[in-house]
Amino acid sequence: MSALKTAISQMRSAASSVLGALAIISVLWFIREHHFNATNAGWGDQAQDRHQWLLGLGIYISATVALICTVITATTSRRALKPIAIGIALSSLAALATPWVPIVGFVLGFPGFVANLYSFGVHASAGYDLVAYALIVNAIAYGGIAFLLFLYRSKS
Repeated sequence: MSALKTAISQMRSAASSVLGALAIISVLWFIREHHFNATNAGWGDQAQDRHQWLLGLGIYISATVALICTVITATTSRRALKPIAIGIALSSLAALATPWVPIVGFVLGFPGFVANLYSFGVHASAGYDLVAYALIVNAIAYGGIAFLLFLYRSKS
């Protein structure tokens, strides 16, 4: 019975990780499409407004699924908890430190800044969608770096 519980727990953790990764990728895609679709039509175009609303709804649903899967993965896997926490903490620190210490915010926010330049171009106006995109990319980058450092440390 204990082996069955362990197998079910491992399957749940693996499924949550895969679903969370797909949800994070879809959040990034929906944010990008929502940003570029905003200027496709004139004011009052009902089809455009409906399409834009559906893209916004996709962002909310994907972000909710990603958050739920991240919480499940972090609570079921002690190995993933530290990198997830470090990634979110450093990404949040980059966002919070920018108004007071811009150089720290720029250095910590560099992965998200580069991803924004690559995805949205140089002339993109700063908005909540670009900030969210940068925060997500920073959390993924720093979480991945922390995971690799912990993995390297455990092997040596």
